[in-house]
Amino acid sequence: MSADWAQELDECLDDWEMRVRGAREEQTRFPHLKQWGQHLYQALVDDDQFMAAETPQDQDSRGGHLARSMFGPDCPIHSHDIQCALANARAKRAEILLQRQRAQWQAAIPAWAAQLATSPGFQQGTTAQRAMLASNLLYAHHPMADTPDLVRLLRTAAADLLA
Repeated sequence: MSADWAQELDECLDDWEMRVRGAREEQTRFPHLKQWGQHLYQALVDDDQFMAAETPQDQDSRGGHLARSMFGPDCPIHSHDIQCALANARAKRAEILLQRQRAQWQAAIPAWAAQLATSPGFQQGTTAQRAMLASNLLYAHHPMADTPDLVRLLRTAAADLLA
């Protein structure tokens, strides 16, 4: 059993080494791809269609289309630098969308606070109980909305309405 595990590990390491060697060779032979990747990253982050793409396949499709329109139909979209640009743009997209969503949740705090302030459990609860009620309300709207900052903001806003 351990021989199989060692062989599998050896194959994984060989595969990784080949990919690293291939990326280095690509960067040596085509130094312009790094700059293309940087330009593509910024273009994707600024692209409304990429930001609106729901699935990774749609994002890849838009990234490939944009790369070919920027750098020509024979653009090596599977190159290391182009793929890194796409992956980094996906991560930035997620970050931007989460920031936008958090801003929407913060804008909804006054309405949620009014709803929370009218609940009997909140009116009579301790600070910890109020925080739990605020957390539950946020989680009911969206699990990612249940953050310490938003819980504190909601609990404080609802308490201010009672004062």
